Amino acid sequence: MAKYAIIAIGLETYRYDGHGRRVLANNLSTGRVLSMYGNDGVLRRQHNERTGKTQEYISLNGSLVAEVSVAVTLAAPALTVPSYSQSGTYAVSWTGSTNATRYELESNLAGGAWSAAYNGTGRTYSASAQGAGVWSYRVRGCQGTTCGAWSPLATISVAVVPDAAPTITVPVTGLNGSFRVSWSMVAAATSYQLEESVGDAGWTQVYAGGALGANIEGRAAGSIRYRVSACNATGCSAASSIGTVTVIHPPVVTPALSLPGTSTTGSYTLSWTAVATASTYGVEQRFNGGIWTEVQNASATSQNYSGKPYGTYEYRVRACNAAGCAAYSGTATVAVILVPASAPVITVPAGSASGGYTVSWSAIGGAVEYRLEEQINGGGWTQIHNEGRNAAGLWRSGQRYLWLPCKGLQSCWVQRLLRDEVDHGVGAPAECTCGVCAGNVDHRGVHGVLECGYRRRLLRS
Repeated sequence: MAKYAIIAIGLETYRYDGHGRRVLANNLSTGRVLSMYGNDGVLRRQHNERTGKTQEYISLNGSLVAEVSVAVTLAAPALTVPSYSQSGTYAVSWTGSTNATRYELESNLAGGAWSAAYNGTGRTYSASAQGAGVWSYRVRGCQGTTCGAWSPLATISVAVVPDAAPTITVPVTGLNGSFRVSWSMVAAATSYQLEESVGDAGWTQVYAGGALGANIEGRAAGSIRYRVSACNATGCSAASSIGTVTVIHPPVVTPALSLPGTSTTGSYTLSWTAVATASTYGVEQRFNGGIWTEVQNASATSQNYSGKPYGTYEYRVRACNAAGCAAYSGTATVAVILVPASAPVITVPAGSASGGYTVSWSAIGGAVEYRLEEQINGGGWTQIHNEGRNAAGLWRSGQRYLWLPCKGLQSCWVQRLLRDEVDHGVGAPAECTCGVCAGNVDHRGVHGVLECGYRRRLLRS
């Protein structure tokens, strides 16, 4: 009858038969080694779970003549996983494999590289917090360092609710009501939902799909808010932070202009009414009917001008913003009429024997007409000439003359008193053929009319 002895040394235990031969070595970590002996006490077979091999020993006349090593046979286990998970937590299990002392379980996501999920003696594995996607599993039985074939694949679809909201991106302004809203990709999301709120109104879905952005068209001017959520078949994440767009359209109202009709100094102010949606105003000027030229583009609603020379200035203004400009306003016109800076130098002859003579004067810059007045024998002053020319032909006696420079509508005249003329009785003017002049000179328009005795002739002034 066999005798048994069990000795525990650390984690490994041993068993012996009645003849003191070791028949079992057991290590909880590495497995068992089983030894079998013949009636003659010679070792015949040794099964080593640590290597997964069985050794056959053949002896003749007490001597070892052959040793045969045979790998252990390990059948592939049958693997079981659920087909779908909404939480990412589930159990993987498999059947036992004869001769297997441990099992290796591997997994991959969406056909990626295989990675070890479990290595142990059990036949179940609890997966938790698995990300969204299709997970594949395979398992094999092992004995020592020898492992059997992998099992057929088993797959599970994990569709957890996305746990993060996208990051939304919107422009600060949406010109002409068109712009793009975009967002970041979120793991586990298969689609995205974009919502819009106009002003203080409620939220309305304006896009649902798998893209990472949406084009927005045809929005009216004002403030619009946007938010986006990441979704899949299981549900949607919380909404993102809110992005706000200010929609801008070009102004449609034209300003009303204010401008004095005339300026006697060359200085004046152009102003216009403000337009609610305008950020700048473009001002154009035209001088004396020439071409239009932009002279200002700023946010102010007025402009001061100074040092303008004589002439006619027209202005028009349009309201603008980042989206464009409205049409130009109607024109406003100012006439710059400067007072002549000095009086002309007048020239008259010292005397006239005939009563006919010419009064002339120097030209003055900026003057457009000259007004000539005369005083007869100390009487009152009377205007006798008002034209752009700087000379006038006269037929008078005993007269004094006053020249008054004039420009447009101005009434600031500079006066100069002339010397007395001598009596004209010495003879008729060269232009007159009669001996005695009986008429007066009436200056009208371009010519003066001279009545000389019985003959009436036109004389150029």
